Formats: sequence, structure tokens, C-alpha cells
Amino acid sequence: MEIEVTPKKVYKFCSFNNPIDRSLLENLEITFDSPEIWIDFNECEFDFDFGKESEHRKNLEKCLYFEREREPLQFYDKLIKKFIFNDISYHNKETKELINILTDILIKEQNSGDGYQFRFDAVRNNYFKRTGVFCTSIYNDKLPLWMDFANFGEGYCIGLDNEVLHKWSIENSLNYAGKMINYYDISNKPKLRLSCSLNSEDLEAMINVVISLPNKRLWHESEYRYINIFQEELNKECLKRRVKIPKESITDIIIGYKSSIENEKELLSFKNNFISTKFHKTYFTNQFKDEGEIFVVAY
Repeated sequence: MEIEVTPKKVYKFCSFNNPIDRSLLENLEITFDSPEIWIDFNECEFDFDFGKESEHRKNLEKCLYFEREREPLQFYDKLIKKFIFNDISYHNKETKELINILTDILIKEQNSGDGYQFRFDAVRNNYFKRTGVFCTSIYNDKLPLWMDFANFGEGYCIGLDNEVLHKWSIENSLNYAGKMINYYDISNKPKLRLSCSLNSEDLEAMINVVISLPNKRLWHESEYRYINIFQEELNKECLKRRVKIPKESITDIIIGYKSSIENEKELLSFKNNFISTKFHKTYFTNQFKDEGEIFVVAY
């Protein structure tokens, strides 16, 4: 099946014990999470675009940054020994060039706020504190999605009208975009620009990193992400990350195939609040030992 670029409807898989998920039904709120809270290493880890810097400078400064993150108190002493004298012959031209670069960087770091450490921290700060992401899927019947995001089928799934959300975001001047995930080859990984500003090129690079995952490792999620770039820095717990959406954007409420009677009754109690919303029940057919099909039917 060919995935359309802008789906008419998307689905949010939810757990009953997650207060953020519950807020979608109870308060009509979606939360634009910081990438900082994501568990998946490939989503939290990112690279920098060094522009026209030399290959030596790229490698050294990347090492500088991550070594300082790990052991900041012994950063300078260990760095010179580890990256210069132990790994490369001191007498060759390459090593002398690296020592000159290292000295230049250390002087910048000690003087003012325009050194590379400052730039790394500024970009990283913008990425985590100014970016918000709301993750959905274009499918409601994929078993891995129910397993991973709806508490092994005990949770529920909410259908959202993407066209309504898009129109609403424009009318409310929200800085938001909806994008399908781009699965990249590992040799062509998207990177953040090493810039302290937030100009159009920086924002484009930031959004490109947010909507990218490696090598279709999570292709089964068929993920569609809403991205919000905030005008101010927001911590990951900040309530300003929550945005109220129109009631008519919620088109479906789908009850998990393992949902308890109590939880099913709780979901059905929302019928009076969502008169035009369709309610569904799911069934799981276990055809094989570890596989099966999910069927979504009208309640």
C-alpha cells in the first residue's frame, strides 16, 4: 500500500495509566513532547553539520564535546593525552595541526561565549527546549502499535481528523507542521546546523532531524508527526507544551482487544461528550504463535 503524504486521518495509541494520554479525551489536549524524553537511542542521538570545517576539525571537536559531557572535571587534562599523544604520532604534520586546533578551541572556550562548546550547547538547547512533537500513526490495526503504545492491547486508540487539525492550526497561528517519518540511510543522516540562531535554515534542519529515523527500523509504525517549534524555551514538563484541539478533530475512539470491562465502560461514557465520534471495538485473531491480525469493528 502506498502511503499518502498527507493522510486524512491519523491515530494516537493510548494507555489508561498515562495522564498525558488521558488528557486528550478528558481535556481535548495534545502534548508536544520534547525529544529529550524519547527512549529510543536513535531518536535522542543527533549529529552536527560542521559546514566547511576541515575533516580533522570535525572529528576533534565532536570528540571534544562528548568527552567533556562525560567527564567535565578532568576534561582538559585527559583530552590532550587521549586524543593527541596516545593515538597519533607526535612528530607528524597531522598531529601538529590537531594540537594547534585544540589550543585555538581551548582559548575560545576560556574567553567568551562564541567557542564551539557554547555553540554545541546552544543548538542542543534549542533542539530539546524549543521543539515539541506529537506522534501518531496512519494505521489503527497494526499489532506492534497496540503492543508498544496501548499497553499490549489493554489501552485504546483515538482517531484524529488531520484536515481539521491542519485548518485549526492555521486559524490559530500555531507554529506547527505535520510530516510523515523519513527513513534515511545511515550514510546520509540528517544533522543539526551548528548555529546559535533559529533562522529558516536552522528550523528546516531541526524539523528534518525530528521527522527522521534510520533505515526503516521502525517502518511498521508508519508514523506521522506533528511538530511545534516554540518561540520560547520550554522544559520537558512545561504545561505550555499542551495545546487544546477542537472536539470535532476526534473522529474515532477504538477500544483495545484486551481492555478490561471497567476501562471499556469508561471509554463508552464519553459518548455523550463526543456525539459525532464513532466508537469501535478491536478483536485479535492469533493465527500464529507470535503473530496475528487486528480487526476494528463498529461498537
